[in-house]
Amino acid sequence: MWWQRLERSLELNAEQPVSRFLQLATVRADGRPANRTVVYRGLLTPPQSTQRWVSFVSDARSDKHDDLARCAWAELCWYLPITREQYRLLGRAHSVSHDDPAAWLAEARRRAWERLSAASRAPFFGPPPGSILSDNAPDKTDISADTHGIPDTFCLLYLVPRRVDHVRLASAAVPVPTRDVYVADSDVDTTSPLTWRVFHVQP
Repeated sequence: MWWQRLERSLELNAEQPVSRFLQLATVRADGRPANRTVVYRGLLTPPQSTQRWVSFVSDARSDKHDDLARCAWAELCWYLPITREQYRLLGRAHSVSHDDPAAWLAEARRRAWERLSAASRAPFFGPPPGSILSDNAPDKTDISADTHGIPDTFCLLYLVPRRVDHVRLASAAVPVPTRDVYVADSDVDTTSPLTWRVFHVQP
């Protein structure tokens, strides 16, 4: 399945730090596109499910959260340089905040926070992303934290893929480029099993 190919591709590109970075595309309120780089934080597997969701983290005050609140549909894109592969994942994005009722997602959020470096944690305690900084800007922002000491501004985001486009460009290992498109049988975001159809298409 697509996530097995993705995990294998990431293993083959592990020596390149850039393999951990991917692009997230959303739609702004004015209908214009927005794109930014996020850091891959692993695949989530819901309890009693065979699905795989792609996770990353974000500040709850960032523009991407406003975009996703209006339209949850988003697309992630990877380019993996060693194997010359591209993955594009289309689906709906969801946010796991400090008061998420699902215990397993709350635990996933906690683990994601614990894996961050001190430098990566610091911005969640600072002014909102995009704030104009000046000499008289406050040094600290009054931010509350949950029972684990994690700031309420910290969110775990995950994308529930419904279409995955995998392109392998020509290389020494792949003389002829290939492209496979995986399409789920449903657009409904549940943990129920999905049937994926695979189409081999022209790159």
